[in-house]
Amino acid sequence: MDIGSAKPGQKTLSSIKHHLIDICPPNDIYSAGRYIEDAIKIVKDILSRKKIPLIVGGTMFYIKALLDGMNKLPPADPSLRSSYVSKYADLAEEERSIALHKELQQLDEKTAARTSPSDIHRVIRALELIERSGTTLDELFAAKENNRIQGLRDLAKDNAWQIIEFALNYEDRAILRQKIAERFHQFIANGLIEEVKQLRIDYPDLDLNFPSIRAIGYRQLWEYLLELDASGIDENSKEGIILRDAMIEKAITATRQFAKRQVTWLRSWGGEEGNEGTRVTQDIKEDIKEHKSYVSLDASLAASLNADILIKQVLELNNS
Repeated sequence: MDIGSAKPGQKTLSSIKHHLIDICPPNDIYSAGRYIEDAIKIVKDILSRKKIPLIVGGTMFYIKALLDGMNKLPPADPSLRSSYVSKYADLAEEERSIALHKELQQLDEKTAARTSPSDIHRVIRALELIERSGTTLDELFAAKENNRIQGLRDLAKDNAWQIIEFALNYEDRAILRQKIAERFHQFIANGLIEEVKQLRIDYPDLDLNFPSIRAIGYRQLWEYLLELDASGIDENSKEGIILRDAMIEKAITATRQFAKRQVTWLRSWGGEEGNEGTRVTQDIKEDIKEHKSYVSLDASLAASLNADILIKQVLELNNS
């Protein structure tokens, strides 16, 4: 899953040491709890070598879990999840999610109230935990409170570490929308369709119940290939090209919606002091040195940066 995950290229990986890349296969369910434990081991190792760890990524839930820790919960059960999906197999996905959410309302009204009916992954996870524990999630979390996985904030207090948080943001939404579209078209040009076809061959047990295949881009492409299979349409025919173009638009739209949620999350995140963020147009190195808890770059500066430049600037600070 190199292309659709925008994995760093070999040039970047060979020049800058990365961690937690290619650590599990696509048919393994990798949870936030596992991520916290794996990431903290690496953070401790890097600090023991008198280096500064850089935690880079765009998945807000995982970053927040790493920072704040979480309760230890039973791992996901693929067979149980499949049973929930198959229960409403005759329904379209949106209707299936609504039906499962109604089940959740009957079992745990509070959890249902804070879980979107459209977020089928979290709805199913909540149902799974309730079925396995026999309690509501609030009761389960209360019982697990003394069995928490510590996050970086907990460890920072114990070890006098300082956590500096910053983010890149596009002030001009039109530029962001354009770059998202260009990015996915580049994925297709780089061979994303062929990558997913190979996944189907290498991992015949994979389906849309696995988190790896529900990832944006992979999901839309998987559904596109299933539709080709079911219809018998040649992907290179006129009808096949129409289906492919529709798949690309769905993936781009889903990415834009995800980016919007990320920006909303970042704006509400703030820093430990509660500030909502500081917009800057200065050299990002100076802002990191000043330990801003959140840095939002305006469009003119953000558009001039790419990941390699940003990494190099931060690494210069690491060596200074």
